[in-house]
Amino acid sequence: YSCHIGHAYMMAPGQTRAEKVTHALDTIGFSIFNAGGSTLLGTLFLAASHSPVFRTFFVLVWGAIFLGLVAGLAFVPAALSLIGPLPRAPRAPPPPAPRSESSASFADITNRLDSQGAPGSAKKARSTSKKPLRWSSRSLSMT
Repeated sequence: YSCHIGHAYMMAPGQTRAEKVTHALDTIGFSIFNAGGSTLLGTLFLAASHSPVFRTFFVLVWGAIFLGLVAGLAFVPAALSLIGPLPRAPRAPPPPAPRSESSASFADITNRLDSQGAPGSAKKARSTSKKPLRWSSRSLSMT
């Protein structure tokens, strides 16, 4: 759950940490709460089991989900509001590199070779004689 809050914080618009945390909790907080609640509700039947294995599994699952919810909905937003990263100023795009023969794309080179009829290119004449395939009892053979 903490990962989802962290991602929502990083993608949130806003110039201050408080704005970003508020937006993150507004957009994904309720979904996280629903996910944790449905998981807890889905494993509630394990509490009625008489088997110690299932009871132990119930306690472990409920503990993990509960601690994950508390961490994701309380501790992580509090930490992000205090020490979370702020948005960076947009950087100017790098200038385009000059094109030379060595930086030509693969598609440019293959198109040029195809238009010149280079060996191995698509313009190369292909033989149209095809030998029929025959099935034999031993293997597939060309005759």
